[in-house]
Order: sequence, then C-alpha cells, then structure tokens
Amino acid sequence: MQRVLPPSDENVEDPSVEVGKNFLLPDEQSVNLWDSQALATFPNLLQLKSTLQSFDESSSSSLRHASSPLSIEQLEMLEAELSNQGILPKLTENSCSLVQCAVHDSSVWRWRAQRFTVDTPKIDFLVNVPLYTLWRAQELSQILLIDVPGKSENPAKVLKSHSNNWRLRTEDRNALILELEYLESFAGYLIGQFDEVSNRFQKGLNLILKVLSSSSLPLSVGSIKKEKNILIVSLPTERHEFFETLKKFCSRDL
Repeated sequence: MQRVLPPSDENVEDPSVEVGKNFLLPDEQSVNLWDSQALATFPNLLQLKSTLQSFDESSSSSLRHASSPLSIEQLEMLEAELSNQGILPKLTENSCSLVQCAVHDSSVWRWRAQRFTVDTPKIDFLVNVPLYTLWRAQELSQILLIDVPGKSENPAKVLKSHSNNWRLRTEDRNALILELEYLESFAGYLIGQFDEVSNRFQKGLNLILKVLSSSSLPLSVGSIKKEKNILIVSLPTERHEFFETLKKFCSRDL
C-alpha cells in the first residue's frame, strides 16, 4: 500500500510552508474549452470546437485517428511531419510547439505528484491531440483578450500580471499570436482539410500522417499497465481530476 498525503487547506494557502513539504498547489484559472468568443478570428479552431462537441463517425479521418491519445513521442513525430510538409508554419524561439507544451506540462504534473505522495508512482502521459490543441488555443486567446483601459503598462507586464502560466510569460505578444496561427493550422489538419485529395503524393502523405497519429497505447486515463505499476494520464487534465486519479491509484493495494 502506498502512502498518500491528504490535501491540506492550511498548507495550500500558507506561503510559509517549508520547501520539500508535500502539499497541493492552488487551483489554476480554468480554461473554458467551449468559449467561442476567444476563437472568433480562427475558423479552423472554431470548427474543431464544434466538431468535438458533436463528434461521431462522420468526423474527418484525421480527427478520428488523432482522438486516440498519443504518446508524447508520437505527437513529436506527427508534429515534425506536419511541419516538414508545410502544413504547420515555423515558430519563433519565443513560441512553443504543441509537443513542447506537452513535455513541460507532463514535467509539472510529475513534480506535483511528488509533492502529493511519499511513494510517487511512475506516470506516463498521453496527449488527446484535438482537445489539447483546443485547450492551448483557448488559453492563449483568453489572455490576448485582456483589456486594461486607461493604463499604459507594457503589454508584457500586463500578460505577466494576469497569468501564472509559464507559456504566457513572454515579452513578445506577437509570438503568442503566431502560436495561435500555428494551432489554427494544426486544427485545419485535424478537421480534414487534407483528407480528400486526388494527388498521389498527397495521398501518400496522408497515409504517413494517419499512421503517426494512430495510437499504439489503447489505455484509458488512470489505467495501469499490466506488467508494471504505471499510472496513465491524458493531457489536458485539470488539477482536481489529476489528484483524484493519483490518490485512487496510490491507495490501491498493488
């Protein structure tokens, strides 16, 4: 039986808690995946949002393949191939690709797991690519909608003051817009803009992309691999969902 340290409101709110003590972090601002206003100028992302809300077998084959959670390595290969073929635009050094965000998020969640329990299990992260694309786009869009009337702060300071998220702490607001355009292109692939083609080369590309976007890990969130006690978590995830899953996993008599 693994030992789980229960959440403590006192520890969460008290800034004087010693470094190294196990405690839960404060809730982050929730991202509304279904906020249409935030994505008003990004038609592909809006269509992706609409499609996910009514997802069925008639959805694009790209979306159906990518909806099976991918490992971070699979996402990296998929993203690299999409970039190589010109489907995704190039990013600046101040912008993050989807896989870079996933790598950082997984590191943060592992660190939080270590603060939560003495016997931290091994955690593997999968990525629900359509949901993660939309989640990241909503996150960026909502921060870019911030309006501070009557003030003359540097836009970088405004961004920093309204977000605890590392990916939004940038001095280059244009980099955030470029990243949104990158996600808009990714959404275009997901909604099937490259599915129906007559060009043989494009058909071959589609086959490669479908293979890369087909998950080889048919495991549900919070499941356990048979041979090893490994917790499987799918991104994006919320704080409450993550810690509930972790608590149940660690409380099992393995």
